[in-house]
Amino acid sequence: MDDWATRNGYLLCLLMAKLFPSLSIALQNKKVFMSIKAIISDLDGTLLNNQHRISAYTLNVLKRLKKETNVCFVVATGRPYADVFPTLTDCGLEPDYIITSNGARVHQLLPDGRGVRTDNTRVVIGHNLKPSVVRQILEYAKGLSVLTSPREAVGFIQLKRRKFNTNVYQGPDWWVDEGIEASKEAFHPLFQYTEMKDALYDLPSHNALEDVHEIFFAGGHDDLAVWETHLQKELADALTLTFSHPNILDAVAHGVNKGVAVTEVCGRLGLNVAEVAAFGDGMNDEKMLAVAGHAYVMANANPELAKRLPKAKTTGTNDEDGVAKELEKLFFSSA
Repeated sequence: MDDWATRNGYLLCLLMAKLFPSLSIALQNKKVFMSIKAIISDLDGTLLNNQHRISAYTLNVLKRLKKETNVCFVVATGRPYADVFPTLTDCGLEPDYIITSNGARVHQLLPDGRGVRTDNTRVVIGHNLKPSVVRQILEYAKGLSVLTSPREAVGFIQLKRRKFNTNVYQGPDWWVDEGIEASKEAFHPLFQYTEMKDALYDLPSHNALEDVHEIFFAGGHDDLAVWETHLQKELADALTLTFSHPNILDAVAHGVNKGVAVTEVCGRLGLNVAEVAAFGDGMNDEKMLAVAGHAYVMANANPELAKRLPKAKTTGTNDEDGVAKELEKLFFSSA
């Protein structure tokens, strides 16, 4: 009798799915919704629009998610925490965890309704570059980044003296050899670089180089590709290198990436990575999307990202509120 009921119940479900496709989609969404315990999203090109802002629509969906579900919300970005905190505050976002510097830092928010600040967060995971590695990078970059002849600007990269510039994130500070004016607009007004010119390469003489969580290089992609090859040859066991943008090469400690950080956060939450839905658009999101049980690539993503993640679903662009619309479909849609 039980076998008969099971068999016929299954056939009935198949028939219902054939007759009512929308019901089938709703059931599938319900199944996915029931399996998701955490949402993890990149910021630039994903959750934020092209003006580096969050739309009212997306913010309302995230607030509803927090109010009506027990799902944990996490942001994961390549940006440093000193830039991310005021940006999140301006956007009205209060994630449970904040992954920054491509996984080198993870902060837990202790919400008090006054935004995201250093005094209401605590570092729960930190992976710094070794001071000896920072010294080597600066030594190599000092010579290899120098321009031997003038050249035209590449996109937003307008450097007069170097093929690429070198940026060091040390604690809340940002040191750079040659600043790029356009990059100021891409960061929060409360977080701006200190241009040191050649003095950057003298840092090891008077700075212990502790608490350096990320170094990034901005320049033409071809020059950065050559630089990446050099670093991989000399410091392969000390660095993780990722292009977060064709004109930006990120360097963090070996073994550090967003995917590892997601796994570490899941461990703190008592979750399996299979219970995570992750959204991203850049190559530095690849590891995060690869480990997540439910991966979503933005329609505006680097085309190579989708190629490397054939099982990931594609959602709308960041300017179309792609993340929010997918969340609405998963958690609040009855159709």
